[in-house]
Amino acid sequence: MDRDDDLDPTRVLDGWRADRGNRPTDAELMRLLDGWQPGGVPGRGAAQEPPSLRLPRLQPVLDAPVAAVELDAVGRKVARRAARWAATEVTDVELDWQPAPQVAPVVTHPRLLAQWQPGAWVAAVKQVAAASTEVRDGPSGPVVETFGALRLLAWWPPAEAGAPLDRWPQRALLQAVEPERLPEALLAPLPAQASVWCVGEAADWGLIGQIVLLHDTSVQGKSFEALQAFVDAEREAQFSRLNDGYHRPAAGQPVEQH
Repeated sequence: MDRDDDLDPTRVLDGWRADRGNRPTDAELMRLLDGWQPGGVPGRGAAQEPPSLRLPRLQPVLDAPVAAVELDAVGRKVARRAARWAATEVTDVELDWQPAPQVAPVVTHPRLLAQWQPGAWVAAVKQVAAASTEVRDGPSGPVVETFGALRLLAWWPPAEAGAPLDRWPQRALLQAVEPERLPEALLAPLPAQASVWCVGEAADWGLIGQIVLLHDTSVQGKSFEALQAFVDAEREAQFSRLNDGYHRPAAGQPVEQH
């Protein structure tokens, strides 16, 4: 600090001698600089409001054009190395903890068999359309109506062990049913106390869907459209399999599968 500065606190006692009077106490020395502020700023007693600053509000520029940056050979080399390093860092991470796989609970019913048994009916299920939500006009305003997934259900009467599944089912139905309600839906059309064994989707679904379209007049609106589209898709898939899956090797030889 400048030695000519009159406000230098280190020179407050310059010129004071012990023979000029009583030595000031420690408390008096500590109070010598009370209230002193640099640059003539008022002391603690003169309270002032802080100045009000108004800063301009910055708004982001949307869709601002971004200038393309040309990289030279060195820049491209550095960028490639950085990308490889970043990928290596991500792929080299090893997790000590892994979540335990969760298995969805299987809906069961005492009369729904896991394996074929003598006297059991055979059933098959195929989803035609996913669940959907529809908004329609009601007496008090718009009404939201949710429809469950549409599924085709087919039943065959009890048969002997090892008998092939008949192409023509005895019963067929299109129904909006969720997976947790499938056991009841499969058992409802059967005689009381009858059991059923579900074979999944092994059936001629184009034929089963056509049977329902021709004979079930309750299938209307979007359900009818969904079933019709499903039948058309099944027929197209069957034609593609017939056309692309078989050929005739030579004249006079039987048609065979590719």
